[in-house]
Amino acid sequence: MLQFEHMNKNTKTRNTKLKITLLVALLVVIGIAGVTLFRANSYAAIENKTTEQESKSLFSFTGATDWRQGPSNETSMALFGKARANSTSACFVSAEYKPGIVDIAAALQEQQDFFKVTGGTMTQIATVTNTLQTSDGEKQYELRQYTVDGGNEKVMGGLELGYLQLKDGYIKLDGHCETVEELVTTIPALQAYKLNN
Repeated sequence: MLQFEHMNKNTKTRNTKLKITLLVALLVVIGIAGVTLFRANSYAAIENKTTEQESKSLFSFTGATDWRQGPSNETSMALFGKARANSTSACFVSAEYKPGIVDIAAALQEQQDFFKVTGGTMTQIATVTNTLQTSDGEKQYELRQYTVDGGNEKVMGGLELGYLQLKDGYIKLDGHCETVEELVTTIPALQAYKLNN
């Protein structure tokens, strides 16, 4: 009988130890799963926040006939025109936010100097008053249109440049077409940009 009680005590002790071991193992597994889940959710939240920030541009495209939105990032956006039936090329425009104060004369001179390097020229043919939609209403700026010869480089023959000074930076707007006569088709696209902030 004593032997039976001794075996019964050993079995109970083993069962208790087994239960404790299983309980500790279960707690360890739950802890590891919890930490893994927490980290996965943290990484997912960081990725979602990063993707949301990357995809949120200062600009939006309100739409213009025969134009589509191209690449964009937080500070810039490109728009592309569809090629017309009598042309194999299409125009494109871009808007870009830059910090600081713009010296328009210096910026235009820099562009002219760029063409001189390749033996080309940039000749102004017109100035058009244009508007940019902002959260504070429409803002006017001057859009200078040029005929361009790239010299040694093949370039699109029509170029337009505009600058709009804001409180904390400025917007550079430009358009490019195969010929200077096509630049008129870019005006609706440039007016379809909206500055969100």
